[in-house]
Amino acid sequence: MDKLVPAFIDLEPNVLKHPVGGKFHKKQHADFLRADLESKIVDCVNRYASLPALVVHEGEYRKLLIEARNLFTYGYFYSCVAMCGISAERILKDIFVGRFSVVSKGQTVPPNAKSKKALESFSAKSICDFLAAAGFFDKTLQQHFAKLASLRNKYAHAGGKNAETDAREAINHLHAIVQGTVSIQNV
Repeated sequence: MDKLVPAFIDLEPNVLKHPVGGKFHKKQHADFLRADLESKIVDCVNRYASLPALVVHEGEYRKLLIEARNLFTYGYFYSCVAMCGISAERILKDIFVGRFSVVSKGQTVPPNAKSKKALESFSAKSICDFLAAAGFFDKTLQQHFAKLASLRNKYAHAGGKNAETDAREAINHLHAIVQGTVSIQNV
């Protein structure tokens, strides 16, 4: 039983919660975080500057877009790829629900809350294919959705290998999707 096992241990949260020394350690930890961010600030600003302007219609996807952009800006590339895919899927589903109508008792009406919830279970690929076939967007936009979905799946299932490169690709696909769908500049 003398076998050594490599391990990672992070006890800092416990130290920060300590009723006596926690206040002092919180100050030290804040200083450490500040120095860490300062050492990365130029890269963060440069990544942020590389993003296109964002002018979109209000919707559930807005917070997701901002989060994806923030993950990219702060260099959390692995998470950024997944969040770009999540944002695109929300845009796709919002477009679908917004364009979907139901004929009920001779009247065309938007879906009710219960039917909107049921539409959420449709796969993003199926929705994308449907909207493309219906002429809502072109083949190029459909390809952006497909390429982003492929990247997202790779990272969502822990298969990503080139996180920074893939994050740049994912954020570019996401912004092409935004430009072709929910951008106010698109109107």
